[in-house]
Amino acid sequence: MVSKELLDYAIKGIQKGMSLSEIKSKLLSHGWGEAEINEAIGLASNPSLGKPSIDNSLINYIRSAMQKNISVSEIKEKLLSKGWGITEVDEAINSIRRDTAQIKIEKPMIFQKQEKIRRYNMKIILLIILLILLIAAAVLLVIFKGKSSNTTNTNKNVGVTINQSANSAASAAPVSTASGGSIRDCGANINCFIDASNTCKPAKVKYNYKTESSGVEKTGAYYYELKGSESEKCGFYLRADSISIQYSDSLIQSMIDSGISSDDIKKRENVENVQVNALEGKDGDCKIVVSDLTALLQLWKTDVEKAGVFSSDEIKSYECTGSYFS
Repeated sequence: MVSKELLDYAIKGIQKGMSLSEIKSKLLSHGWGEAEINEAIGLASNPSLGKPSIDNSLINYIRSAMQKNISVSEIKEKLLSKGWGITEVDEAINSIRRDTAQIKIEKPMIFQKQEKIRRYNMKIILLIILLILLIAAAVLLVIFKGKSSNTTNTNKNVGVTINQSANSAASAAPVSTASGGSIRDCGANINCFIDASNTCKPAKVKYNYKTESSGVEKTGAYYYELKGSESEKCGFYLRADSISIQYSDSLIQSMIDSGISSDDIKKRENVENVQVNALEGKDGDCKIVVSDLTALLQLWKTDVEKAGVFSSDEIKSYECTGSYFS
């Protein structure tokens, strides 16, 4: 029976427009046998197969474990030791997490709207208070000037005072400017970039992440850029520069103890790298509501730091174009 990993790779390759010879060449170079490859390509070429799906038993196991408050790292370690591939496990975890990600994004949206209304009301109140103070100041100035000059001079002074007050108010008013000019360079500081996303001010960052969970080390380098806001949506650009996966010695030993051969382990690791390497160099542009984008970036950062997981799949539900999303 053909390996599920091998079949999944062949199907994904065909969906991405790779020729059958390219898929075969790639797999041969990573140690797969020609007979296995031919069988996988034959099955993948069958239109009735459709898009590969995540194993329901894997989804059900992970969801049940999470409900029992078992940590993500413990779940992954258990599944990897039983022979599941890291990509399959990550996809299953991400599928479950996406069900709750929308809630995490919607909450900040509600608070943002409430805060926007509150700030608007405060601005109206402050504007009224400022107007009252300006009128009171103008009246007092007229009275003071009237005591030391004649009526004509007083009227002139009142006119000058009113003009000066109007000019002061105009110079203090905020001026709306289009996005552009200098761009904030956050270097490799993702917190700096997240801060800039709150107002969608032009900024860029080179986001390098490294996760180690259950013996699987995943490293990646992305380039993000904020291009300014348009119609209440923030222009967001991303590019995958490099992604790689490596199994630790302890994980390899655990898999061997479970009855998996060294050759099969190496093949699994190679297939994982072929799959993630397919994203390298791909980029795309998205238009996302500012509050949603900030929440999304914060979610990615939390996933890396606390759960040892990184996936950009959540962004694919927004208005995005480019090779990264094809």
